[in-house]
Amino acid sequence: GDFKMSFGTGASIVLGNASNLASIYEDMKQQFPPCELLTYDTILELMKKGRYKLLMYRRLADYKVVGYALVYKVEDGNFLWGDYLAIRKEFQCLNYGSGFIQAICEKYRDSYEGLLFSVEHVSNTDPALAKNQKRRIKFYKNLGAQRLHAHYLQPTDDGNIPMYLYFKPFGDVTEIGRDAQIHAISKMYEFCFSHLKHCSELLPRFESTIRDEKFKD
Repeated sequence: GDFKMSFGTGASIVLGNASNLASIYEDMKQQFPPCELLTYDTILELMKKGRYKLLMYRRLADYKVVGYALVYKVEDGNFLWGDYLAIRKEFQCLNYGSGFIQAICEKYRDSYEGLLFSVEHVSNTDPALAKNQKRRIKFYKNLGAQRLHAHYLQPTDDGNIPMYLYFKPFGDVTEIGRDAQIHAISKMYEFCFSHLKHCSELLPRFESTIRDEKFKD
């Protein structure tokens, strides 16, 4: 019908469950490199534990899910860890991204200080991929996410991938301490990657690069 509502609004966050994950996982396979994807079964197991939530950004007009994220609530910490944050392929370029991040901030700002997430380094061998990665980095930057100094390593089945660590502060948070980052990363490794034995060796390799971060307004 007549679609007059502005694209940036008119959607809200709902919690997804196991039955929602199937269709979303199909989209994840198109958007994230295989080495970065947890298996469907692993994600399901994590969701069952209760600290790992599927957030769906759902359009109010027709209940279509336009975006999604998997969010881990760090034990004994005031931070969220975001995984696989994306707008679904068919809804990209409609300005849903900023609305989604804003909605995550609104939902959690009273209980948490911000969202930590990792972002791919820009490829120097694949120009098309590099263009996408740069676009994503610019997008996060425009939303007020800050690139941290940590030389973060994302665990994979056969090793790791160096990635950027980003932090999106909620509310009027202006800093994130070194200890808080170390705590969040080690808890996330433990929780999300308990099936990977080598995971415990990763943090010591870049711990010295993590520092207290303060952001100017």
